Amino acid sequence: MNSFDKQNVILIIIDSLRRDHVSCYGYPKATTPFIDEMSNSSVMLESAISPSAWTLPVFASILTGTYPSRNRHSMDRLQTIMEILRRGGYRTFGATDNFFAKTFQNGFDDFAFLSRRSMADMCLHDAGGVAQFVQMATKQRSTASLRSLASGFLTNKVCKDWVDRNHKAGPFFMMAHYSVHWPYAPPEPFLSRFLGVSLRHEMKNIRRDVYELISQGESEAELQLLKSLYDGQIAWIDSCIEDLVDHLTSQGLYEKTVIIITADHGDLLGEHGLLHHEFVLYEPLIRVPFIMRFPDLFENGKKYSGLVQTLDVLQTLIDYLGIGWPGVSKEMQGRSILKMIAGSEEREYTISERADWSSKSSREKISHLEKEYPGFNWRRYVQEIVALRTRDCKYIWSSEGRHELYDLRHDPQETRNQITIDKSKGSELRIRTEAWMRSFSREEPDDAVNGDLEGSVKERLRALGYL
Repeated sequence: MNSFDKQNVILIIIDSLRRDHVSCYGYPKATTPFIDEMSNSSVMLESAISPSAWTLPVFASILTGTYPSRNRHSMDRLQTIMEILRRGGYRTFGATDNFFAKTFQNGFDDFAFLSRRSMADMCLHDAGGVAQFVQMATKQRSTASLRSLASGFLTNKVCKDWVDRNHKAGPFFMMAHYSVHWPYAPPEPFLSRFLGVSLRHEMKNIRRDVYELISQGESEAELQLLKSLYDGQIAWIDSCIEDLVDHLTSQGLYEKTVIIITADHGDLLGEHGLLHHEFVLYEPLIRVPFIMRFPDLFENGKKYSGLVQTLDVLQTLIDYLGIGWPGVSKEMQGRSILKMIAGSEEREYTISERADWSSKSSREKISHLEKEYPGFNWRRYVQEIVALRTRDCKYIWSSEGRHELYDLRHDPQETRNQITIDKSKGSELRIRTEAWMRSFSREEPDDAVNGDLEGSVKERLRALGYL
């Protein structure tokens, strides 16, 4: 591979972004005007499924092209996007403010973990950056939105600074991790854009404890407020992506760069009586936006409705960039989306997994939830689950025998479990699911959240709803 003839690659992963709240996927509110515009010259994947429903396993899957039960939520012993591209002369960089995504930093040449210290460093060494941030901060009506403002601002700043320092040295791979994660606190003007007068009055009474809301139930007014805040957060991140791409354009890099935009998972907004993204593998969590822009392909845009997975990113890049050395795709479970679009390959089904609520890993947390939020059946979620999804159906295998079957054509909201009604289809998909589970050596992941975390990390994870 002659790497200096290759395109740069930017992988943008948006934490907790639902497909059905992205306007180019049919959402009636204008949450993503820039992504919409970019989709007109990109491949828009309409049936993209995440391999899991929380950050750690999904990042491992995207970066290695493998399922969570193969990668064990880590990159150990597996080839990664960064390793493969680095062999071809690429420089690699990643940026995140997420503790789980930070665990993959060793795979990059350079990595920015954005924390309170990052803001302090900017205050000490970058007067221009401070002035720009202060100008934005003074427009905010509350302190709640300052963290979201700082996260997006710092992510763009470190990414743009890194590009400026490195792009002339040859091709690069950059991973930028943005967030629309709970608790939703968009900065202005995006907060006001989606709040009506009546909802604005509800702001002072908003509850931020996700487990309290789940266990006690949320009112219709609370749910509408949360959806509006979520939409505002999406619009803010859309503007951050626009700012980053504008910078690439100003440096003459836009037409030399593959840009991939996707999400690690979605978020529940009241479906099945749940919020956030724990416990389950329903459509709002695993069906994600996925857009790929190639400088020299699909100039007029392309929509592909076949099944794909976000772990297909790596195999697609290998195909597009012409990487052909022996063993490059060894152990990968992803497929080339370009080959699927061309019709030479297809996915009959997708797989999503989560073992973080198996009895072994969740015992302590379940006990805590039962003590702090009594009266809610938290134990029903103590199980490992695997979801096999075809174009029309979804089968959810449960380690505790609580299997589920949904006809997605007639019940896209997954409200009517058909497992005892359509026994033939349930049996067929159970056989396929269990055959997939036996097709390779599956391993349990390490417990990612443990008692050794330092205080500041625990505080952040608690705010995000993980502790």
